[in-house]
Amino acid sequence: MYTPVLNANEKARELVDIVRQQTDAPINVCIETVSVMLGALLTDLPAEQGLRSIRNALAQDEIVDVDNCYDAHLLQALITELTDNIEDKEQRAVLARVSFWKMPQKAHYNRST
Repeated sequence: MYTPVLNANEKARELVDIVRQQTDAPINVCIETVSVMLGALLTDLPAEQGLRSIRNALAQDEIVDVDNCYDAHLLQALITELTDNIEDKEQRAVLARVSFWKMPQKAHYNRST
């Protein structure tokens, strides 16, 4: 029977991202929350080495994968939306200028003659 190998760092990152996504709490609070939850589980499941390795991974300085975390995806979506809005407004401004210059101009006659 195949048993997948636990990557404690990846699992810790995943758990922190889940808490962050659900709560919008600061990253350090999310890390502490996951650590406390794992501690509570380890009280009842002391033989679970996998849980210990995940909890130990939370203590690393670079636990958050800045390029692939929940916040990175959220920021990328916001950047894309803002870029689209800016491009749309720029396009509308150009069209408005073109429409203005294509409008028929009133003829001005000199009535003094």
